[in-house]
Amino acid sequence: MKTEIWKKHPYIEKLEVSTLGRVRTLDRVVPCRGNRTQFVKGRVLKQRDNGIGYLQTSFRMNRKLVTKSVHRLVSETFISNPDNLPQVNHKNCDRGDNRVSNLEWCDESYN
Repeated sequence: MKTEIWKKHPYIEKLEVSTLGRVRTLDRVVPCRGNRTQFVKGRVLKQRDNGIGYLQTSFRMNRKLVTKSVHRLVSETFISNPDNLPQVNHKNCDRGDNRVSNLEWCDESYN
């Protein structure tokens, strides 16, 4: 079993992504009524199939529900993309396998 490493997503402040393809929110303090604040514990987000095999997760950002593909979040967090390639390929063709070792940036013709 490989060690799971968590890292903050580069564009989405409140998310961490793991090398094994999991996504979690961070612990945070949120304002409540008056001058009070409330501690909210981070949690691992549920993932669901989008109907064609890709896993997605949803979370709130700026009071709106946002849904993102897990393979995209993992790639943006762990894999550099110096050529600005637009797509992410699953090397073993398993769309549910979102481990870093199974993902690579590519173009449409390769994918």
